[in-house]
Amino acid sequence: VSTQSTGTKVSYATVAKCMTACEKATTCKGCSYVSAKKKYYQATTKVFYLGEGDDKAYTKGGKAVVSNGHIWETKTSGTKFTGDYLDATTHTTLDAALLACSKKTGCTGVTKTATKKFRTGKKSTVEEKTGMQAYLKGSGVVTYKLYTWTIINGMLLASQQKTKYTTYKKAMIACVKATKCKGVNKMADKKYYTANSAHLTASSGKLCYLKGEDYTPYFTYDSTVWYYNEGYKTTGDIGFGTTSFTTRNAAMYKCARNPICNSVHYTSKKYHLRSGKTVTDKESDNAWIYGKSTVDWTKVYLPVSGGMWNPRPGYSLKKVIGKTTYTTLPAASKACVANAKCWEYSTPTRPRNTPSTLPAPLSRPLVTSPILASSLVTESARLLPRPRSSPSTSSTATRCQE
Repeated sequence: VSTQSTGTKVSYATVAKCMTACEKATTCKGCSYVSAKKKYYQATTKVFYLGEGDDKAYTKGGKAVVSNGHIWETKTSGTKFTGDYLDATTHTTLDAALLACSKKTGCTGVTKTATKKFRTGKKSTVEEKTGMQAYLKGSGVVTYKLYTWTIINGMLLASQQKTKYTTYKKAMIACVKATKCKGVNKMADKKYYTANSAHLTASSGKLCYLKGEDYTPYFTYDSTVWYYNEGYKTTGDIGFGTTSFTTRNAAMYKCARNPICNSVHYTSKKYHLRSGKTVTDKESDNAWIYGKSTVDWTKVYLPVSGGMWNPRPGYSLKKVIGKTTYTTLPAASKACVANAKCWEYSTPTRPRNTPSTLPAPLSRPLVTSPILASSLVTESARLLPRPRSSPSTSSTATRCQE
């Protein structure tokens, strides 16, 4: 196994700690793992020499993108793939270009040539070109159980264990639970085994999945970032309204507009809104965790207790009525409907979507014990009764019965 020349005597217990330190050091070119010492060291050159046993080298490069079954290394800004492009097609998004490249064996990567213009490359080298950005196609990769697993064809990991699994996902689940596990081997009979060593040996017709770093896939849908957790579930009932849907997008649309919803959970062919964000193992289930969103809450209304209620994350209600607390939103809103003092509130002096009025919160707190209140201030409140008139034209408003 090749390793880089170590340039510092400072050792690190994990590759992540070494890489973090390397990123901050301008002279660092990567990290080397010395198996004899079971430690990681910074390297000051990219010169490789033959190591021993499980020695490994990690070369410092650009940032990486995990997409469409591959790791894509981003080269220095102002670079393009050398020579002509692979074909005449120009893609309008990076995702579309990476997908097209992943399907073509002759494609070596993608170059962003201009705004909303991406071309596929056919050379393995890059050259300087102002205003462009190259993405180099790297190893095949699988993302599962919140890890990346690099696919290495024609190689097997040493110290293979005896238990066999029928799918790579079952083997990966076992690997994640075993502290010594370094990856999964796929044998010629299509059976899978965990392995406790990262040392590689050549084996024709077989392959291995080398366990990598922590990774949670994410994407943006409907102005909201969602973190994808395959093979996990979330819990927590919303407590009102329709909470099960036949499509993921419909569930995400509703969840993004409900301040009590923090995740979407797929199980038994349905997508369910959940209040919880904590994931637990559940093979064949999937969970999407709510991230940041730019949904306009001034246009959102929820039907609860016979009326329409306007959620306002970032606001709080004052002038608490009585001492009774409620464990669910329907119970609190029902009590509010029956209490004349709960029907009125004050409005902000500026619109809700003015940035200086209300910065977007980093996350949405859960409603655990709603209380009755009669006026509004700007500190973390959840729901407001829908007014008869526009808040921008009146200092108080009466709840609309609908």
